[in-house]
Amino acid sequence: MKSGVDNAAHVGGLVSGFIIGYGYVLMIKQEKNEKKMTWVMPAVVIATIAITFGFLEQSKIDPSKRSEVVSSLKETEYKDNDKFIDKYNEFVVLQKQALDPMQDTTLTNVERKDKFAEISMPLWLKAARLIDEMKGLDISESQHKKAETVGRYIALRMQEINAANKVLDNEPNAVDSLNSVRIKIDAILNELK
Repeated sequence: MKSGVDNAAHVGGLVSGFIIGYGYVLMIKQEKNEKKMTWVMPAVVIATIAITFGFLEQSKIDPSKRSEVVSSLKETEYKDNDKFIDKYNEFVVLQKQALDPMQDTTLTNVERKDKFAEISMPLWLKAARLIDEMKGLDISESQHKKAETVGRYIALRMQEINAANKVLDNEPNAVDSLNSVRIKIDAILNELK
């Protein structure tokens, strides 16, 4: 009954044990009465095979999901896997803080530009240094690719701030430039998912 153990398996084993045991009890009683019940043993085997096949068919995993799970298990074999995860989680926190001025609707244009300069850009630069550290770790190839992708994402976020500053300054074609950068950001976010 402790946590982490599938109690359904225990209950299923108990119930199936009673059912199979009852079949054996009937077989033993009939043999005492000199009646052979040779069908019980094959019936138990056939029922077990049928139930197992039905369960396995119902529990099939999509091959792409299976390969994701297998690759994530292989990633744990690398020496710096835990460091990578810690640094990635640190990046997620930095990202949230850096995006806050972009999403704060209460700021004036001047306040927003100041927040971009004082908060967002320094945090994105810190995140970029963090990603450079991640690239030097002993990690799997897929984690190296993820770090590269996050690095490109950070560069685009800094471009977004520059483009947003131009929009705030009412420069011509600034909105088109900002939208172009945001499309690229969305593409990278989809890639990271």
